[in-house]
Amino acid sequence: EALRSTHLRFMMQKVLLFFVFVGCLTVYAEPVHPVWPKSFTAPNTIVAFDEDSVPHVHESIMYYDATITPRGERHDHFGYCYGWGATDNCTILIIGNVYIVKPDLCCIAMSDNAAVPPDWLSGATWLGQEVVAGVKVNHWYSFEHEYWSSVDAPYTGIRYSGPNFKTPRQFTTYHEWQLGDLDPSLFQLPQGVDCSKACP
Repeated sequence: EALRSTHLRFMMQKVLLFFVFVGCLTVYAEPVHPVWPKSFTAPNTIVAFDEDSVPHVHESIMYYDATITPRGERHDHFGYCYGWGATDNCTILIIGNVYIVKPDLCCIAMSDNAAVPPDWLSGATWLGQEVVAGVKVNHWYSFEHEYWSSVDAPYTGIRYSGPNFKTPRQFTTYHEWQLGDLDPSLFQLPQGVDCSKACP
């Protein structure tokens, strides 16, 4: 009887260790890398720190479309235009080149630069799970860029941090993403305007 009891305790310990091991796998297993939807609109709030470390808080809307050629990425900024106007509205348009578009300016800020592909986080390093803005997220890092995505499909962005034009670091907090087709004209340069010169 004593031998049977000892054997039973041993088997129970093995079962307990098995469930502890499985639990650890559940906690530490790396999740699926997020892939952006093919097209979406994402209103957001940005805190952009300029080269003097002064924060500029402003609203923005991001438009993304991977169904057009070249891929299109558009950022409408309200009340701040990085190095091209501390209080101005402007659009940063990425359509093979990166353009700065304002009522008094249309120029190329960066040549031969495409919008990121939907799987731009495929090689990112997972830093674990956190809670951001009341939402459970996965935290990712890739070449100076940090990204916090929702843990459930379609893995929409909750926050982003990284460098931008004349901005060593900015923090973007996304609001609700709106998935769906976009008007192709959002990714076109203004008509009758020369946008071929480099930005000042």
